[in-house]
Amino acid sequence: DEFIAKSSTQKNMIYFEDKTLNVASFDKRVNEIAKHLVSLGAKTGFGVGYTLPNCIDVIPLFMAIAKIGAYAVPIFAGIPHMGKISIFKNSKVGLIITNIEQAEGIKKSATMQDYDVKIAVIEKSDDFDSIYGENNSSIDLNDFILKNPPAELPLLIASSSGTTGIPKLVMMTQQNVGSEMIASMEMTSSDIQMISNVAFPLSTSVVLVICGLLFSGTEIVYSADMSPLKYLELIEKHTCNEICSPPAYYESLLLFKNKHNFDLSSVIKVSSGMDFCSKSLLTRLREMFPNLKYHCNGYGLVETCNTFMYVNIDLDTDQINHLATLSLAKNADNIIDVKDEKGNSVPYGEEGELYVKGPNVVRGYLNKVDDAMDVFEGGWFKTGDIARKETDSTITLLGRKKYFIKRGGKSISPIVVQNTINSIHGVQDSGVVGVPHPLFGEMIWAFVVKTQDED
Repeated sequence: DEFIAKSSTQKNMIYFEDKTLNVASFDKRVNEIAKHLVSLGAKTGFGVGYTLPNCIDVIPLFMAIAKIGAYAVPIFAGIPHMGKISIFKNSKVGLIITNIEQAEGIKKSATMQDYDVKIAVIEKSDDFDSIYGENNSSIDLNDFILKNPPAELPLLIASSSGTTGIPKLVMMTQQNVGSEMIASMEMTSSDIQMISNVAFPLSTSVVLVICGLLFSGTEIVYSADMSPLKYLELIEKHTCNEICSPPAYYESLLLFKNKHNFDLSSVIKVSSGMDFCSKSLLTRLREMFPNLKYHCNGYGLVETCNTFMYVNIDLDTDQINHLATLSLAKNADNIIDVKDEKGNSVPYGEEGELYVKGPNVVRGYLNKVDDAMDVFEGGWFKTGDIARKETDSTITLLGRKKYFIKRGGKSISPIVVQNTINSIHGVQDSGVVGVPHPLFGEMIWAFVVKTQDED
């Protein structure tokens, strides 16, 4: 509400397909959905699950849930229905929002799991409750808006298996999400009006990052079709000056480097998350986007509400050699430490496991996870990532602890080896792994892709 009050009503916020939401129409749609939710039984402390393809209502839906003090449980539409229902049931969801295409399957799966839950769709429907269009009931929304939410009130339950393969449910409170918003807004702040084209499925916890972008004044472009050619088309159509996607998606864009006729000259910034963004990748992206100058990478985990550290660099400077050097968001009130295997802080310049503590960090998992007691310790969260401590608020990330290569008793970061190989003339990109070795325990193997001009 504070953002809406401070913004021009005509300022555009969201572009989806052939539709646009400015501040006024966005606010109107949030309030319409909020009234629908109240009509369907939602209120403070009530769980609203949703599983949707990218659509115009995804972000307003999350805002509407937050506005009435309910909590959201977003699940990627591609997950099998039985898996969705299991998560919704464990999260104590009382209402599921979906689309007509999925509704019948979700209803059958709920019945099979003996789960009595309301189901509503985003389209107009005679068979299901709906949040389509206006709600003409006599509900006074002012009676349901939560103006001063308690810090510990649940706001979002995210599900993630991370790198373990074990499903984890994480409850993010109003305080957790507020800290995430501060971190995301700081990470994306700019003196330039940004129009960002995003390639994410928004029915996941990534909606928090998108909200941070919106609150920082960035205009968001997205589509139901996340294919690379559609993405390039949207860049030209909306004259996007920022692209925002995981590094793996950028690799798919590069496959079309010489196979399109779109004008991509507007792009000056590439943002990423979820993985390392290598110098090699950025160098190749600059060949595709001729005016690319800036890079931003956010770092976090679902247990830290997505983002709590980031790096912003000018690609024309030596900063491009320090892509993995990350700093804490200054105003989110988190702290970090790098500790050895005994839990002692390491000196500056030394390596260890990265720990984080503060309002970004959730209190634990909602479901039983075997290593929960090990990773949440005295308010600290052990990230499982190995880092070199540069300062009290800056680290150089070296990779996941479990992926380090143990050669002859020494732990070796595959990221460091990969970056070194990628700096060799004639190498386009590489991947580094450890393989079993009878003498050294593990040996380093590198898979190298040469540049096209090399024999």
